[in-house]
Amino acid sequence: MTDSQKPALPPIIQSEEIAIIDRCISDGDVVFDIGAFHGEWSQNVHKLKNCSLHLFEASPEAFSVLQEQSVAGEMLNHMAVAVETGHLTFHVYRDKPRLSSTYRRHSVEAALMPAGFNAYEVPCTSLDDYWPSEKGLINFLKIDVEGAEYDVLRGANDLLRRGGVDYIQFEYGGTFADSGTTLKILYYHLRRLRYHLFRVIGDSFEEITEFDDSLEDFEYSNFLAVNERHLSRFTGQKPNIRVYFEELEELNIPIRGVVHIGAHEGREVIDYRDRGVRQIIMIEANPKYAAKLRERYQDASDVTVIEGAVSDQAGVATFNIASSDQSSSLLPLKKHADLYPGIVYTEVIEVEAFTLDERLQASVTNGSETFPVNMIVMDIQGAELMALRGGVKSLAHIDAIQLEVNYDELYEGCPSIWEIDDFLEKHGFIRYKTDTPFSRDWGDALYVRRPVVVNSTVGSLGRFGNQFFQYGFLRCHARDMGFHFENTRWVGDQMFNVTLGTTAAGDGLRAVSQKTYTTEGCEILNSADRLGNANINGFFQYNTNFYRRHREMLRADFSFRGLYAKRAEHIAANFWNRGGLIVGAHLRRGDYGNRFFYIAPTAWYIDWLRDLQRDHPKLTVYIASDELSKISQDFAEFDILTAEDLDPDGRIEPTFFDDFAALTMCDKVAISNSSFSFAATMLNQRADEFMRPDLAVKKLTPYDPWSSQPLLRTELAEDHGPEFMK
Repeated sequence: MTDSQKPALPPIIQSEEIAIIDRCISDGDVVFDIGAFHGEWSQNVHKLKNCSLHLFEASPEAFSVLQEQSVAGEMLNHMAVAVETGHLTFHVYRDKPRLSSTYRRHSVEAALMPAGFNAYEVPCTSLDDYWPSEKGLINFLKIDVEGAEYDVLRGANDLLRRGGVDYIQFEYGGTFADSGTTLKILYYHLRRLRYHLFRVIGDSFEEITEFDDSLEDFEYSNFLAVNERHLSRFTGQKPNIRVYFEELEELNIPIRGVVHIGAHEGREVIDYRDRGVRQIIMIEANPKYAAKLRERYQDASDVTVIEGAVSDQAGVATFNIASSDQSSSLLPLKKHADLYPGIVYTEVIEVEAFTLDERLQASVTNGSETFPVNMIVMDIQGAELMALRGGVKSLAHIDAIQLEVNYDELYEGCPSIWEIDDFLEKHGFIRYKTDTPFSRDWGDALYVRRPVVVNSTVGSLGRFGNQFFQYGFLRCHARDMGFHFENTRWVGDQMFNVTLGTTAAGDGLRAVSQKTYTTEGCEILNSADRLGNANINGFFQYNTNFYRRHREMLRADFSFRGLYAKRAEHIAANFWNRGGLIVGAHLRRGDYGNRFFYIAPTAWYIDWLRDLQRDHPKLTVYIASDELSKISQDFAEFDILTAEDLDPDGRIEPTFFDDFAALTMCDKVAISNSSFSFAATMLNQRADEFMRPDLAVKKLTPYDPWSSQPLLRTELAEDHGPEFMK
């Protein structure tokens, strides 16, 4: 189509966006427009392509216009897209409604938006909830959410981890500074999920192969994230599919033996030998190529040739020989005939069919318990799932599987990539790499036995509050990457419904350490490495917004069990029997009094409690402290409750449990600058107010347990005087 033939486009769309649409969106695609505003971008897509469009807009005013402007086939959603499903506050600016956002635009409010904003409570969804795996592929995802891009992407973690989105377009600029987000954290988040980032300038696409801090300029730019399977289309690399040994080395998975199903001419044998593979089993259904392989390798002790078709049952199978040998298959052609009309079936023959279990089990000789291979490579044109179903017993011995995958039905009845994912996930594998260099409809994928991620210092690095976050990070990272996880034993094993620690977690794995307390400075999060088969150590006390999408999972893990659940019930009964408001106050003294572990004056807590008591005359204060006898008299004006009043004969080890459990069930809580009491408030689903001491303002200030730094680290006791020091 020439420029003069293209339809007239609606206004307010940039040249970069037109270039992206032309390059990345095709007829029939599923396209998401998040932050659609009045729908100008989607109108352009609609005029240029015949797509299935899903539009999301949180602003009530903008959504009203969007409804008026909508075209047939659009799915309109009056909601925000966020880290998790629920509700959030959305700020609609009266002067510049196009700049409306979840996050306030502090940097430009005074200059550009003096009329202020309307704050609305709006519904929100995560993309993982809105678009579960059974719905298939999102071809294009456009995000224009004024600083909340990272929230959208984190709420799509499962979708992105399985390659469920081909392309992601987003804007970068001053909005990132307002939301406290960086391009760097997005870059590495996307790289870990197998996306490559391009800066779009005019109609050119410049890949960011390594992140440079000079990119963090907060100047407006358009970026495009490209799933790894499409990378060669943007880099100009010659299309090629290889055996993914580099990825296996990344995970430290040595390959001792390979069974190659659909061996054809056996070209991969040289590569296998170069990589030190000691046992190669070549299976080929086409008698002509099987005979050539037998002749070529008749004297090779490391190569075994087997003739026949691998299937889900033994017997005789119909095999279709194609005019292009590598397209021969047990299945009839379907979309393959449209994609490659020059390739047709020229002959139909009958071949022996057998299961993988049958042949591989027979290959174990002399009673050896060592399985001959630990990798399967398949190139059998749509029959992959049949072969896998006939090899379930063998899969228990396999560490890696590389096979051809289909995004459309190229062969009649062939499985989709999502069906392969589901089947192999049930048998302990995840998809680790995908490449479709020749066609977006098919390619190759590497599946690996679920990698393990370990923290060998849970239980030994720091005390309970530190260990709480160490376990939490390990659990969340494993969940985000689809990994298995292990940690050493810690006190939480007896208190919580956690996955129990082991005695030797981390043996033989590469070690990776966290260096800082922020997501921005952490070498673990600012890395493209997914940390599979690694031992990661650190404190992981990030802003808890990082953990927010896993809130329910963590609360379930950190629910009390056994004797601890019974003791918590006893504490709760004491609370409810008293009636009125139960307020928790944690004052840490014994080991505090230096650096940011400052002593918070009791006067700060008393001022807050007096304010509460004006509205709640029947108020009980639960005091949690490591020096209870020294501070309890300061609160004499209140009705006090302490661990000593909660049936002291029934206390269980560790003795701090009563205080921790009590803080999880108070109606309002004020803590110390302590990860111990902060962690307790993360588990508190009853309280409507959380306060903590802030040296910068010399009083208690409110915080959100699921969107705050666990410890305030900017002010030091030594800089504020002896009253804050031990």
